[in-house]
Amino acid sequence: HGNAPGKPKPGKLQNALPLFGSFAAAGAIAGLIHAVTIHSGYWNGGWGGKAGLCAFAGCWVYRGIGNAIEIAKQKGAAN
Repeated sequence: HGNAPGKPKPGKLQNALPLFGSFAAAGAIAGLIHAVTIHSGYWNGGWGGKAGLCAFAGCWVYRGIGNAIEIAKQKGAAN
């Protein structure tokens, strides 16, 4: 959200803290997805793919939440 790496918005400082926060939030969501899928018996054994797929899903969920918040802010500002 906000600054893209290498393309800072005017008047907005760019540092590593928001980036690490995004990684931490996406990782936490991925961990929750992984725990839920293992607890529910979705994975029936085998090697590989479990954590990677959950990490991928965690990133998509994080972006979806971020986009929903931005849309809500824009709609709130328009009213």
